[in-house]
Amino acid sequence: MYNIPKTFWKDMEKPGFFNYIVYGDSVIGASLITFKFKNEINTLMFEQLWMTLLISKVKVLLVEEDKEYIFFNEKSEFEIQVFDYYNNKIIFKTPKYIMRRIISENIINVITEDDVNVKVTRDHSLINFIDGEYKKIKPLDKELTYLFYNKSDNLVKSTIKAKTIEKYQGTVYDFEVEEFHNFFANRVLVHNTDSLYINLPEVKYDTPEEAVLIADKVSKEINNVITEYTNSEILSKLNVPLEFNKTEYKTELVANAMLLLGVKKNYAYKEIAKKGVIHKTPKIRYVGIPVVRTDFSQFTRDFIRKIIDDIALNENLKEIPISQLLNELSTERFKKLTECLKYFNFKYIGIPGKWGMDNNYKHETYHIIAMRLYNTLTDTETFKPGTSGYSFPIILNSKMLISSKINNSSGNNLYLKKDTDLDKLTFLSVPYNYDEEILQKLFVNFQITIDEQTYWKKLYSTSARRIVEILKNNNVNLPPWDDD
Repeated sequence: MYNIPKTFWKDMEKPGFFNYIVYGDSVIGASLITFKFKNEINTLMFEQLWMTLLISKVKVLLVEEDKEYIFFNEKSEFEIQVFDYYNNKIIFKTPKYIMRRIISENIINVITEDDVNVKVTRDHSLINFIDGEYKKIKPLDKELTYLFYNKSDNLVKSTIKAKTIEKYQGTVYDFEVEEFHNFFANRVLVHNTDSLYINLPEVKYDTPEEAVLIADKVSKEINNVITEYTNSEILSKLNVPLEFNKTEYKTELVANAMLLLGVKKNYAYKEIAKKGVIHKTPKIRYVGIPVVRTDFSQFTRDFIRKIIDDIALNENLKEIPISQLLNELSTERFKKLTECLKYFNFKYIGIPGKWGMDNNYKHETYHIIAMRLYNTLTDTETFKPGTSGYSFPIILNSKMLISSKINNSSGNNLYLKKDTDLDKLTFLSVPYNYDEEILQKLFVNFQITIDEQTYWKKLYSTSARRIVEILKNNNVNLPPWDDD
């Protein structure tokens, strides 16, 4: 806990009491960064990476007061590792820029039980998964009890064992990464910046060009108000020179419709312009919503896309009640599910899952249990750590047959254990290149059927439910089998 000295408020009025501005988000120069340059992957400390970039010809260097920037574009052939929230995987992406500055202040060293650590300024956000979403959280926040870090290109959670405050004088660094707003420092997932969306419900416009002009005008007004307030109410009272105020709000995009799901980083919008460039036709963008996420079935992704594109953000709807459209869509989707089940089309409705390389699961996911079940029933080692497949809910109509098969298996650690609780066998996985005839015989021989009711609820995901709850009026019935 930080204790403010009793003389602080009196001393801060003295000229020169504050000698520098704390900019917040930064990590120390000794942090390791994994990057890809001209398709070659390397790992260097931040400070070494900076010097390497200066020597190369990929940079545009900008010096601003006590900060230095190196800007990048797609032609730079420079990418860093970031976490793709939508597809739940680690990828390489070109950052907008890298920044560095010199500080003399306390930093926070966060250490985990896996001896992974990261040293950050006290205002630099780390990332946790809270209430079903990734959230940024400060290093000294009591709720920060674990870190995410990169282990063999998999995102792994590790409990924090210590947080120490250390004095630091030297250079700190930060990346700005558009879209995902995170990167890995010392393999730890850290946050950088956010965007601010402003709704102007009373503003009218006739053309996209006019909308862009209005947005630019509003951003300038906001910038002026915040700059004036910062100068008059904060910097001047702290005896900080006003030239240190670098506040700047710029219009990133303009949208004419937006759907907020009430969960952070879960929304969709219809973009009519970006960075001043007006689209010929509006583009619907998704953030956090599983339309483009590969860990959801194609069925679910198409379902949600139809709800958003055809109903939620469809400005051409006039007299047709939304309740009617929702029920028509859910009926069509349920018929599609029934058709796919009839012909064993799991490539469209199967839920993708992976058996991670780290095989030390205290509580295995339903995907892994389902993969072990497939291995056991087929007497194969089709699934093992690192492999993927489609999962779907099942009903075991003869647990005696399944129990007998488990007891007669080889006992290989890729199979189900002999003391497996049969009540936990509620899903079965199949490989991506499964044979329909073999699968049908498997169902017959072991008296397995598809649990259609559970399947529908699984495919009609939480995101779809949230969207429907937003759109429906009091007289709308939710799609069939939804009892939440």
